[in-house]
Amino acid sequence: RSEGEVGVGQDPLRQLHHGEGTEAARSEMSGILCCDPITQGHSQAVGSDRQYRSPLARKEYWERAYRSQLALWEERGEAGESWFEEESSCMDRISGWMAQDLLERARVPEVKLLDVGSGNGAMLVQLAAVGFRKLVGTDYAENAVSLATKNLEREQSRGGVLHEFQGELQISVFRDDVFTSALPRASFDVVHDKGTLDAILLAGSERIGQYAAATAALSKPNGLLVITSCNLTAKELVAAMEEGCKWKHVGGL
Repeated sequence: RSEGEVGVGQDPLRQLHHGEGTEAARSEMSGILCCDPITQGHSQAVGSDRQYRSPLARKEYWERAYRSQLALWEERGEAGESWFEEESSCMDRISGWMAQDLLERARVPEVKLLDVGSGNGAMLVQLAAVGFRKLVGTDYAENAVSLATKNLEREQSRGGVLHEFQGELQISVFRDDVFTSALPRASFDVVHDKGTLDAILLAGSERIGQYAAATAALSKPNGLLVITSCNLTAKELVAAMEEGCKWKHVGGL
């Protein structure tokens, strides 16, 4: 594979592109113009002021958190919490933008999307609602996968979008760690991340290079990585993900 691509806007949504071909060809595929090259020197500063270790970076924390949310699901039917859920319809904005930019200008007839760190599965439902039909969610916390499975099954039984399109909808959730993923390589048109990289960086900024390589390995040639982050600036994210030619900036919301 050759270098991929990275895209950014003033809001936290970032779009990155991985694959082969000329800049003009890649821009046409994504519908977004490529940015200028980012200097490697800037990427050295990513997370330089964040060299601390947070409990949110540990798997044990998320297993406990989702165990508590599972208990609330059983007791009161609560779906559980999602990152950015409180941010004025953030998931609506993300999914709507992705539907317009990725589906209406799709490079392939059917987009296969991986949601890394899918948590309670809410984003999978949202993405199905805007038109994505091949969805895979992964989380390294077993309790998160259990909660997402319960939520997806309930959504399907309620007669909503998962029920309406069940004949054409392929949606599944697996326990999987992006760094040691058992998923087939080069199998996804889009890799989506809403808050997962933020949690990973709480274990140390050096992991961003590993994350860039891991997500690139799961992406098809000319695939896209879409990230929503609250811990990195646009410049930091673009520089870090481009380092080593894993991804290249193409645009964002």
